[in-house]
Amino acid sequence: MARVNTLRGPVDSSELGYTLAHEHVFVHDEGVISNFPHIWDEDRAFSLARMKVMAAYECGVRTMLDASVLGNGRNVPMLLRAVGGLPMNFLICTGLFYKSDLPGFFQTQSPDILAECFIKDIEEGIAGTGVKAAIIKSCTDVAGITIGVEKALRAAARAHLRTGAVLHTHANAVVKAGLEQQRIFADEGVDLEKVYIGHAINSPDIDYLHALLDKGSFIGFDRWAAGPLPPIPGLEVLPPVTADDAVKMLAQLCREGYAGQILIGNDGCSFQTVVRFVNVEESPGMNDLDYVVFPKEITPKLLAAGVTESQIDTMTIHAPRRLFEINAR
Repeated sequence: MARVNTLRGPVDSSELGYTLAHEHVFVHDEGVISNFPHIWDEDRAFSLARMKVMAAYECGVRTMLDASVLGNGRNVPMLLRAVGGLPMNFLICTGLFYKSDLPGFFQTQSPDILAECFIKDIEEGIAGTGVKAAIIKSCTDVAGITIGVEKALRAAARAHLRTGAVLHTHANAVVKAGLEQQRIFADEGVDLEKVYIGHAINSPDIDYLHALLDKGSFIGFDRWAAGPLPPIPGLEVLPPVTADDAVKMLAQLCREGYAGQILIGNDGCSFQTVVRFVNVEESPGMNDLDYVVFPKEITPKLLAAGVTESQIDTMTIHAPRRLFEINAR
């Protein structure tokens, strides 16, 4: 057993229960709503958040990893106002979500300076709230390992080694970004069996998933609500991975014995102001990325595909608990 920091304070790892391992309460580009508050209705957004979180709770979910950090709108004081009184455990991240260049301050600093910022969030708390981060988030996307991306990855690794906080990544699966993340983490001395590589669900390449898993890392089937990735210029020849495709891939991995290294999430969101696709009309579920997609819609499909109840429990309860326990100090 281990103590795990949450929005409401530390809990024992045995209390995590059914865990959705990649969600968001809110997603915003940095500074947008603080400078232009008229673009969203805070009261409505808070109401949606409470309604959607409690719908997940009623489905048996007890813990949600909120994957928002600097770069996609982390705001812990806002989270406390919106959902702090609910019975759900929220795991909060530190780190950076930038796909190429970092903001000016971070761009000019060493990885060690970035790491100190993350360590402060983990050991002392975030922005004066006293809420301590449990996860360090970093990001690699189609731009690959830019100077900024590498700096953020190395800083995340160093903060992890100092604190034991879980390393979790956004890894664009189409460009097999998780492999470069593993390489850099290993170079920093990280035990890859303690790492959680996100968004493997979007890969059509089983060999990529095997490569990540065979190095011992956890991987995320964690975009059941968010759906296929938007088109990438120059890579349109790769077919998008549909939910049915992902069900077949996950069922195969379960048959092969990998359930204990797979974590589940929807990449859901209660409200966001980020347009991910070309325009609002082509952005599926902008304000309707619910957290119940996996328990209500995908679980029956997995059972029909031969995945057992025990394997689903492994991915939603036992694997996330083990991730935090093996990282505990």
